[in-house]
Amino acid sequence: MSPRLPLIVLLITFAANVGRADDALTKRVRGLAQPKIDKGETVGIVVGVVHGDRHEFFAFGRPSLDDDTPPDEKTIFEIGSITKVFTAIALADMVREKKVALDDPVDTLLPQGIKAPEKNGKKITLRLLSNHRSGLPRVIPKVVANDLIGKQPYEDVTSKDMFDFVAKAKLSHEPGTHFAYSNLGAGLLGTTLALREKMSYEEMITKKIAEPLGMRDTMMTVDSERSLRLAKPYNSRGKTALAWKFDSFAGAGALRSTCDDMMRFLDANLGIGTVPESLRIALDESTRPRADTDEKTRKVALGWMIELSRANPKPPELVWHNGGTGGFSSFFGFIREKKCGVVVLGNSDSSVDEIGFGVLAQLARE
Repeated sequence: MSPRLPLIVLLITFAANVGRADDALTKRVRGLAQPKIDKGETVGIVVGVVHGDRHEFFAFGRPSLDDDTPPDEKTIFEIGSITKVFTAIALADMVREKKVALDDPVDTLLPQGIKAPEKNGKKITLRLLSNHRSGLPRVIPKVVANDLIGKQPYEDVTSKDMFDFVAKAKLSHEPGTHFAYSNLGAGLLGTTLALREKMSYEEMITKKIAEPLGMRDTMMTVDSERSLRLAKPYNSRGKTALAWKFDSFAGAGALRSTCDDMMRFLDANLGIGTVPESLRIALDESTRPRADTDEKTRKVALGWMIELSRANPKPPELVWHNGGTGGFSSFFGFIREKKCGVVVLGNSDSSVDEIGFGVLAQLARE
């Protein structure tokens, strides 16, 4: 569950488009997605595109090898690390409500008797957990051990496991000085925010984001009705993979969603349609660049990655995140200034980043 390097460099230009834009877009989406199906890298892919008032949906393959019907906008996928941006928006909303501050040490939210590590007298803050500058490792040893023996890596990793590790952890660097992607940091943030709100992580995200935006199929827990719409997980060789479940690491990658719901989320981030003012503030705050990363053209916001073009010193910002679990891959990105964005959901562990970045490049050219 980590942001991979873009496979396509976005050149944010304003060149005239030759021919009909919708034809060019359709060809671009098909040209990027269909080969992954044909090569057997992914069983099913759905792509949602928003460009101003245009909302288009594309489907390829099927939701499982046992089902010949194509996936659709209501098919449910694991969205993996895109969950991290929901965690960040929850943080931004709690800052707006003055329940927490970005520079509060995480110690203030931990259970009594648990203290987060420090280095050179610098504490881990909520801001640093969200933008991967805490100094915490990527995961805890129990996650690695589960993966090595073929178990779901995060399912039985409890808050006690997390807090016990954090209390003894050694930081790789002084908090705030370096970017180092950490599922542990995002998981710790989600768990502690939920503790402060006195609700589960799933309840917190439902209340703060999913319900206000009408995202009825964005959740951790899939009930019996929704299970009929759940795509099956596969690896890139077409072998059945494990669906992932989460406990204390929920804030790092636990959510499932549909293309329909994620296009609602796109609209909200693009300022299309009606969004509650409180949530609009949280969305805007979460996407504001906060710090550098290890990539020259990339900054990090709260949860989000912000990509800048090499071609223009002041380009429109591409805001994005991807996701990957044992049997699913996802991509979500948008350019707010151009009112365009894309969501890509696939049911294998083969990256769909190239599709996402490629479609955004097409939209930027339009």
